[in-house]
Amino acid sequence: MKRVVYAHDFVFLHKSNNSYTAVGMPEEYFTRFFDAGFQEVSIVSRGSFYQGQKGYELIRSSTINFPVKLNSSYISLFSPSCLGRIYKILKDSDFVVVNLPSIVGTIVVLMCFIMGKPYAVELAADLNAFSTKKFGKLVSLFHSITLPFFIKRAKGVAYVGEHLQRRYPTQGSSLVASNVNLKFLRPCARVKIVDPERVRVGFAGALNRRKGIQTIIKACETLVNNGVDNVEFHLLGGHEDRDWSKIIYKAGLSNYFVFHGVVPHEKVAVMMDQFDIYIQPSYNEGIPRATIEAMGCALPVVATDLPGFRVLLDNDMLVPVGDFLLLAKKIEHLIESCSSYRKYSSDNLNRATSFSYDKLSITRAEFFRQLFKEHA
Repeated sequence: MKRVVYAHDFVFLHKSNNSYTAVGMPEEYFTRFFDAGFQEVSIVSRGSFYQGQKGYELIRSSTINFPVKLNSSYISLFSPSCLGRIYKILKDSDFVVVNLPSIVGTIVVLMCFIMGKPYAVELAADLNAFSTKKFGKLVSLFHSITLPFFIKRAKGVAYVGEHLQRRYPTQGSSLVASNVNLKFLRPCARVKIVDPERVRVGFAGALNRRKGIQTIIKACETLVNNGVDNVEFHLLGGHEDRDWSKIIYKAGLSNYFVFHGVVPHEKVAVMMDQFDIYIQPSYNEGIPRATIEAMGCALPVVATDLPGFRVLLDNDMLVPVGDFLLLAKKIEHLIESCSSYRKYSSDNLNRATSFSYDKLSITRAEFFRQLFKEHA
């Protein structure tokens, strides 16, 4: 039975013999490996205890397993016993795929390099992925040294964007294909805002500063102060790093926000389709999954001027990180200009078609099939 090891920083949940995953890495994510000819996927990643957390679903496949269950922190990763178990798993596997930049992925790819084990890389973000996290600058500095080295020597690299391919070239095979699989595409572009008296502005993602929630609040305040009080901000997501409801209440903006909590992935597109405008004012972003899903709903999108968004959106719809004044101005423009609203709706829907599940799943599977054939 051919086995591939997959290393990532994602936090899976475990209880008894069951494991659970969330929207950031659905079970179908691993079909690329099965379609490429492997019968077993062993995941080395962080984990925690399942207590009925919303947004997590049971992994049903018996061919996806977790031979090493790390803690949600990274401390356990560096214990001799843990490193020994990872070494054994790598030794007994046929091939290794690591997601970078990640802490777990970096340790695993370092071990592969020392062992002479062939590996491939999924490059999902730039070095700024850790910049807003604790010790983020130190981690980013470490990755600035290790990332180019390991990518250059990989047997193959799957990039989520051309900007990453240009910045981090490899001597091996390469593929540019997003990890986002769209299963919903709106049949046609939008013509106008359905109800001008209640413009629904949507956001999906973790409710934390890294995703720019504070920027959304300030943009809302700016709009209301400018007399644009027909807006309603809908926030889909959880994992709050502070009490945003309380902050919004103190700002006198409670009537302009609706918190939907963690939404099952199959319902996200349905809810997005009810929005009029989508915003993603992230401070850093790897794969802008939610943005692409919003584009599939033919929503005009305003996002921050980051590499992951530049390849998706027109420059006119990008704002500097933290610039709530310009974000508010862009939202107001989309509300007032029917021609701009129609243009960006149509443009986004057309671009979203390249992210259809049918197209990307075949491309990725063929890439890994060829890699495994040559090096496994």
